[in-house]
Amino acid sequence: MNEVYESFVSAYERENGDLLSATLVPAPTRAQPTRLDDIARSSSVEGIDADVRYATIYNNHLPLEHAQKRIWHEIYVAYWHAVCAINYAEQLNLQFQGRHQEQVWSNAYEAWKEVSNALLKAYNVSNPFEVWTVPCLYIVGKHLRMFAIKADEETKRLREGGGNAALGVQSFGDDIATEQTEQENDKLEDAARLINRMFMLCYADRSSISESRKWAIYYISNLLFKTYFKLNKISLSENIIRSLEASTADMPPLSAFPKSHICTYHYYHGVILFLKEDYPKAEAHLVSALGLCPRTRSPSSLSSDATLAEDPAVTKNRRLILTYLIPTRLITSRKIPSFPSPKSSSHTSHTNTSNPLDDPHLTRLFRPLCLALRSGDLRAYDAALLAGEFEFIKRRIYLTLERAREICERNLLRKVRRIVSESGFPVPPGGRAENEAEGELRKRIEVNEFWAGLRVGLKGFLDVGQQVSGGVVDAAADGSDDAVMDGEDDQELEELDRDEAECIIANLICRGLIKGNINRYRGMVMMKAGDGAFPGTERSSRS
Repeated sequence: MNEVYESFVSAYERENGDLLSATLVPAPTRAQPTRLDDIARSSSVEGIDADVRYATIYNNHLPLEHAQKRIWHEIYVAYWHAVCAINYAEQLNLQFQGRHQEQVWSNAYEAWKEVSNALLKAYNVSNPFEVWTVPCLYIVGKHLRMFAIKADEETKRLREGGGNAALGVQSFGDDIATEQTEQENDKLEDAARLINRMFMLCYADRSSISESRKWAIYYISNLLFKTYFKLNKISLSENIIRSLEASTADMPPLSAFPKSHICTYHYYHGVILFLKEDYPKAEAHLVSALGLCPRTRSPSSLSSDATLAEDPAVTKNRRLILTYLIPTRLITSRKIPSFPSPKSSSHTSHTNTSNPLDDPHLTRLFRPLCLALRSGDLRAYDAALLAGEFEFIKRRIYLTLERAREICERNLLRKVRRIVSESGFPVPPGGRAENEAEGELRKRIEVNEFWAGLRVGLKGFLDVGQQVSGGVVDAAADGSDDAVMDGEDDQELEELDRDEAECIIANLICRGLIKGNINRYRGMVMMKAGDGAFPGTERSSRS
């Protein structure tokens, strides 16, 4: 604890909030790999009160009033007890590889909760801590949430009778919990209430901007977002957003806050809007988050000859943002991203690149979908959705990606139109306008021809033109079952009847993906001339 006391005095002399908060870190550091064990062995249960009293209350070098010294005495006594509980939990977990039968993390959480309560008390007295000390709230709130998650995982494992607890903590955004886990997070719910007190402590501060605790409000808000997402209570996050939007007049401008705080806030705000299906606003926040998220970090603690270093947390953060931004843009602007091939993606994954899509995980997840969208291969698109179903449902983007299937249908029908216009098929009566020359893209396409194309697309042929020119269109137009290829029995082809195909076309027209209308009397789809019949594809290469 001697190093803690020295840093504590130095932090107050220089009014350095980061240095002060570092004295409350309950984890090993690169400079002190045995920090927890050293602090636990530095005193005893009987002597810790007196040791801290001499270092705080009786320390004449501290530029503090007696009341604040007493609060710090209470904080550091609670901190020592918490470190002892955390150190014991870490050692027991290491010794038994997570198979111990004691609720050590629950005890560690309760001990750290005492530190949190003591720190909150310091900001609620008549002479509260100054604003430069708010980084202490960051450290205490962050680890409170971490210990709560570990305690709940430990409790769940013990309840189930053994097994390894998942002790890893993710850096930027945790998974959205499922409904089955809502009743298994007692400690995390308790932590959420305590972090919410920290939020109100900052939100209700009426001091001047230079001395206000509102400088910490976005960091605490992000902690609440992470906690509510883990608890599957995302609706509570909307209350936080409404509170922040209602008090913008009393707060510093958004650009004045640290970029890391605002980047995380934009990410969670964007995800919340995404889940509410407000895609245009979600896109704006996610784009802002991606712009603020760094690509690399400066190696402050590395060798002097290093210039840039990869940070797994940074890579993960950008990946999480793009996981929601890609489906969002498929809906808002119907833009299909271009992913590198898996081989080139793995080659560039260890080098600095300006392309945010050069990520092996994103390539594996979204590249098959994008290839199917571009080619209009409905079968491949459905297969890619099924292959990534677990991850898509986990991130709650499955339904949005399923809605993007209409882009695949549009591209397929565009390909069918080009094929029947250029392949020299016999034109049905009324199928070509009087002013249309042979070889031009027809303005009138029979519903039966589009129906045949959709059936072929469901079959999964990449070269739709070859199959259509082989007679599938004629068979479908006659209503014959010969549209099913010889030697194959495809239930999906038989399930799509003409009325369903016409409904698909009508929906595409309604959503603005096709410029035209359906003439049911003639069984024709009347479309705009040229590629303008399919908005968004005018400049795309023919595929």
